[in-house]
Amino acid sequence: MQHDSYTDTVGLYSRFRWEWSPGKEMFLVLRQGYRDKMGGFDLETERYSIKLSSSFRF
Repeated sequence: MQHDSYTDTVGLYSRFRWEWSPGKEMFLVLRQGYRDKMGGFDLETERYSIKLSSSFRF
């Protein structure tokens, strides 16, 4: 979690990592940005992504 007092925004970054076999991974990533308003925070941006990774050994 990160707060920027100049722009009154808060950022949240979450990552879930799953390694289903050695060298093979999947990441689920969530990024959210909130604007600090009087009385609470308003969701400004929301992004989801899936990343796949594989290692080859020889």
